[in-house]
Amino acid sequence: RYSCAMPKNSLEKIAVKIDGPRLMDVPDGFIEVEFNELEIFLYTMNGTTNIGARAKGISPVKTK
Repeated sequence: RYSCAMPKNSLEKIAVKIDGPRLMDVPDGFIEVEFNELEIFLYTMNGTTNIGARAKGISPVKTK
């Protein structure tokens, strides 16, 4: 799981699950990332609706 802050949503966090080996180390500070085949979905647990996310890959966005 990769915990990400969403800048356009008051830095609210979302955990994105990617199966397999770890693709990135924890960065020192904040970095912008992009996901391959990102899926966002809703699910219900104990009567509460939650947001989940999964992807096939993650990589840092290269700055110019």
